[in-house]
Amino acid sequence: MILNGLVAHSAYAADDVLTQAVSFAVTGSDANRVVVVDRAKCVFRVKSNTYYFNNIYADRISFQNLHNRLGRVWTTIEMHGKQKVADISTVSVQEPAELSKELRDYYREVYDANSTSYADYTLQIDTHESVRLIKAWQYIYANGCKGITSPF
Repeated sequence: MILNGLVAHSAYAADDVLTQAVSFAVTGSDANRVVVVDRAKCVFRVKSNTYYFNNIYADRISFQNLHNRLGRVWTTIEMHGKQKVADISTVSVQEPAELSKELRDYYREVYDANSTSYADYTLQIDTHESVRLIKAWQYIYANGCKGITSPF
């Protein structure tokens, strides 16, 4: 009976590490809450964005470390797939109380949250931990997510 508990506990621990890796892979932070949308299909939501890891050409993920003269350091991550690899949401604007209904209706696309699906998407992650970022992506594909292989 204890053995079953240990197996279940280790499965939860592996999922915790996987969700932490997903958080770091797409945001550069461990602090973001990750919602498992569909574990079998490796679909995760971080903040208001959804990522479809099994739809990503795992052999085409590319990383580029960049910096500017002001000291900003970031990494871009290119993801490609046959189907959508990400649903990226725009955050709706908080409207001032005095804004008229007519104006809100006229600019509805600004005030409503929108989501766009991408089969090709580039993340831009502000981090000095580019090696850890790559390790997070490697962990994701070594521990449950399969991705797809590019035909060439």
